[in-house]
Amino acid sequence: MIPFLDKLESEYGRRHKNATPDAGYESEENYVYLQKKQQTAYIKPQNYEQKKTRTYKSQIGRKENMRYDSAVNEYTCANGKKLKAVYNSVRKSQTGYEQTVTNYRCEDCTGCTVRNLCTKAKAGKPKELECSRLFEELRAASFERITSKLGIQLRVNRSIQAEGTFGIIKQDYGFRRFCRRGTDEVTTELALVCLAFNLNKLHSNLINERTGFTLHELQSG
Repeated sequence: MIPFLDKLESEYGRRHKNATPDAGYESEENYVYLQKKQQTAYIKPQNYEQKKTRTYKSQIGRKENMRYDSAVNEYTCANGKKLKAVYNSVRKSQTGYEQTVTNYRCEDCTGCTVRNLCTKAKAGKPKELECSRLFEELRAASFERITSKLGIQLRVNRSIQAEGTFGIIKQDYGFRRFCRRGTDEVTTELALVCLAFNLNKLHSNLINERTGFTLHELQSG
């Protein structure tokens, strides 16, 4: 995502106020990048759909299903035990981004009646979990935005404009494989296909008096 947005800014000489990438681009590094660029992130969490299921909600060992107290930085498990922060570690991504991860450990799992549902740790070892507090905060903020009216509208339009374009090119145009060989030849062929798509779209917008139109409105009801 980052190289793409950097190139987009350098090519067009401007920066978009909002960024609505696919859920596959959700990461702390990308959240921090957008924050530094003063771009508002509308990224659907990768566990967004899973969290809606009964199976996910019944998994008591997940930190998302535990109560978190930000005042003392600790979780409370299903059995009322406290998981307190014990140490931090730093992880470095392939791009060099450093993420601080906090490890939490249960005060005592002895005699817990739901231990087998909460952890796979060996007998005698307490429940542990880890997470990046910064990532959790940025994810929560993004979740609030994507579930707002504007957030829903941006995500709907992303699906229409990005995924719909590929659908039209492949299905309507019947373009399913390249006729040329070599990186330069393939790039040129794709550019011609994209140019044809844009001309058709412009022609349609002119006929239907939709020039200057950027976002589809949400349908009521």
